[in-house]
Amino acid sequence: MVQPDLLCVVQENLGIIGQAGVNGAPDLVVEILSASTEKWDRTAKRRLYAAHGVREYWIVDPAAQTVEVASHDGSDLVTGGEYTRGEKIVSPLLPEVELDVDLVFRE
Repeated sequence: MVQPDLLCVVQENLGIIGQAGVNGAPDLVVEILSASTEKWDRTAKRRLYAAHGVREYWIVDPAAQTVEVASHDGSDLVTGGEYTRGEKIVSPLLPEVELDVDLVFRE
């Protein structure tokens, strides 16, 4: 079992949220890297999320000030973009959502 830093469950999947937590794969998972978790987040957790059907995975790297967005292609989570300051993150899963990277790393 893993516990993401942030997660999102879309409206049609709200049934997976129960009293004890989320019982199933969230639609979107966000991991915020640290020196001690980077390898785990980029490898083992990514494989687990892919295997269990997470549809989109964001890796937030505070040191590089980037956000990597990966989408599930049916078998794996494939990186579709890496966003830096001055850019807007566009989610393939939630195309109506745009997030300014500068806001993610605002001090």
